[in-house]
Amino acid sequence: MEHPGPLFPHSPTPERSSSLFARAASSRWLFVAGLGFWTLVAIQSIAWRFYWTQFTVRPVHLNFISRAEALMFGIAALLTPGIVYAARRFALGKSGKPVVFCIHVGASLAFAVLVKLLWDLAILPMYKTPWA
Repeated sequence: MEHPGPLFPHSPTPERSSSLFARAASSRWLFVAGLGFWTLVAIQSIAWRFYWTQFTVRPVHLNFISRAEALMFGIAALLTPGIVYAARRFALGKSGKPVVFCIHVGASLAFAVLVKLLWDLAILPMYKTPWA
């Protein structure tokens, strides 16, 4: 005897629930991987900048470096889901069309410009400007 199906057509069947679980696990894994990546990059950048500024006339305080790098890589981490979406939506492997390549280049440029713009706006209060 065959299974008649769910009482409610939109309720999760075993097939649907496993794909929902797989999607959730995939999203969670991507979130953790992205956050872990940007955290490691930020730690490396903080250590590198702190080390190299120690050889200057006026070394930069670790507190300032940490805040600046946390802003930079925090912004990049917040924008990463958009990059992942664009990469999945316009995958290079699906077609060899130049339009898809141009979309990737455009998205990369937009990501870089947006990170820089948001970082400049966020870091501005930390600097004493000559006109303030």
